[in-house]
Amino acid sequence: MVAAMERSSGHRRREAWEPSEDGRAPKGPAMWGICGRWRPAALGLVLLVVLGCTPLDGGNDVVRPRDTRAAIPTITALPASSSSPTIVPSVAIQLSATPATPVTPVTPVTPTFIPTQPPTATRAEVIYAGEEGLHLRAAPNEAKIATFLKGSLLTIRGTPRDAGGFRWWPVDTAVGWVAEGSSDPSQPVWLAPLEGSGLGIGRTAQVVYGGGDGLNLRRAPGPGSEKIATLLKPSSLVVVDGPRTVDGVRWWMVQVGPGWIAEGALDVSQPRWLKFVSS
Repeated sequence: MVAAMERSSGHRRREAWEPSEDGRAPKGPAMWGICGRWRPAALGLVLLVVLGCTPLDGGNDVVRPRDTRAAIPTITALPASSSSPTIVPSVAIQLSATPATPVTPVTPVTPTFIPTQPPTATRAEVIYAGEEGLHLRAAPNEAKIATFLKGSLLTIRGTPRDAGGFRWWPVDTAVGWVAEGSSDPSQPVWLAPLEGSGLGIGRTAQVVYGGGDGLNLRRAPGPGSEKIATLLKPSSLVVVDGPRTVDGVRWWMVQVGPGWIAEGALDVSQPRWLKFVSS
C-alpha cells in the first residue's frame, strides 16, 4: 500500500514537472508542482511583509505623529557692500550748569514797634517823662529845633521813618503864643532874639527861660489859655505875630517846626515817648 502510494506520488510529481507536448510552460498538475516547490519561499516572503508592517513595541497599535514643523529657512550671508558706510554726524550738546544761587543766611530780625494809631489820628501827645524833654529835630538824628515836655500836643503830617534805632514821625508846624516876659525891663526875659536886638515879625526867637518847667506855648495870649506844648531852652521859634500884652506880660505868636520827633526805639520792649490821639 505504501509502495503503491509512493509510486503514485512519484508519478504525480513527474507529471507536474513534465513539459507540455508543445514545449510551453506546464499546465495543470505540472503548474501546481512548480507552486509546491516555491511554496516555502512565498510563505517566508509573506512573513517578512507581515513583520515589516507590525511594530516591534509589543504589538500596540501606536500611531506615530506626522512631523508638521516648518522647515528651518536657510540663511544666506549677503556679500559685504563695497560702498563706503554713511557716517551720521553726532551733535555734541554741551549742558551749561547754572550755578545755584547762594543762600543768604537769615539774619534774626529785631521786632519793630508798630504803633496802634487810629485811622483818624493826626495828633500825638508827648508822654516822655524825662526832665530833658523830647527833642524836635530838623531831620531824624540831626540838629535840634525845639524840645517838648510831657503833655505837649503835636500835629503829625506824614508817614514814619526808621533811623538810628528809632522811629521818627514828621511833625507839622505848631503855632501858638509864648510869653516874652514882664513888661518891666528889670525883670528877666524868657524869649529873646536869636540874632540882633529886639523881637519882631519874621525874626527867629530862642527860648532862654531856664526853669525846669519850660516855657508854655498856648493857643491864645494869657496864662489861662489852653497849653499846646512846653518848650525847653534853647528851642528856636519864628515870630509870626505880636506882641500883645496881657496882665503886664508881652506875648508873641510863634511857629515851632516843622521837624521830626522820635516815637521811641524800634525794640518794642522799650517805652514809648509819643501817644497818638484823635483829632
